[in-house]
Amino acid sequence: TAALMFILDDWHPDLITFVNKGIFNRANYSVNVSDEFMRAVENDDEWYWIFPETDHPEYNASWDGNIKGWIARGLPIKQYGHHPARKIWRQMGQMAWETGNPGLVFLGRANHISNTWYLEKLVSTNPCGEQILPVNGSCNLGAINLVAHWDPGEGELDWSQLSRTIEGAVLILDRVIDASPDITQEIGDLQRRVRRIGISTMGLADLLILKELVYGSEESIEYVDKLYSFITDKAYKASIKLAEVLGPAPALEIDKFLLGGFIHTLSEEIRDGIEKHGIRNMTITTQAPTGTTSILAGVSSGIE
Repeated sequence: TAALMFILDDWHPDLITFVNKGIFNRANYSVNVSDEFMRAVENDDEWYWIFPETDHPEYNASWDGNIKGWIARGLPIKQYGHHPARKIWRQMGQMAWETGNPGLVFLGRANHISNTWYLEKLVSTNPCGEQILPVNGSCNLGAINLVAHWDPGEGELDWSQLSRTIEGAVLILDRVIDASPDITQEIGDLQRRVRRIGISTMGLADLLILKELVYGSEESIEYVDKLYSFITDKAYKASIKLAEVLGPAPALEIDKFLLGGFIHTLSEEIRDGIEKHGIRNMTITTQAPTGTTSILAGVSSGIE
């Protein structure tokens, strides 16, 4: 079996066709939405579609899909009409409601907070959208069943057991990197340099039922924030411990890594640990739909 994800930038002249036609069979497709587009929606501005001048001598040699880079170099673009941004936004929402596509992906924001910002540009996602990836990036995912860590006697998660599971998950997914055959040499080489893993969860909705918390209530939001902060904290600490024993990811440049937007949100203890020991996996957490695996486990999928 295989899966596909198609992504089109919001500035592309074919955007409306991409959104409306439902032209892809057995594939997911999403629009890469920029902050500029969202401001146009908020302000009820016109949105202009553009593309490089294809007859320019630099086009065949230099065009790589990066419109901002093209413009920054002073190279010419052509406008292909315009449309009210809010109407485009509503149309995307209508089609998503009717067909499940298009999805939305915010690659600009993802790159802004990326742990690997100095090493690679995130350009797309894997087919289910949970892992934003660079060229030749690969996803190595594993999900923790939250319900399996419920202690009915205490009416609460067994936080100690969950901590041990997180540590084990980091170790297992890290070993998968070295045990897996290369799909291509480029994919394998990049994965061994970055050692990207993705720990996620399943069973959150069931857990909130067990906690007698209403999904979306203030109490549930506070609890979810506590839970996923705990998972992130333990996962990053586990990867730091692995770096002490097995060595950090080869592509890690600690000074640059610590400047990452997401890394700044981590605790001082974790950042100090990275500065002292490095980290084994340059990206660690994600959130997968866990559609099939949650059915096998008999719990609610993902975080929905």
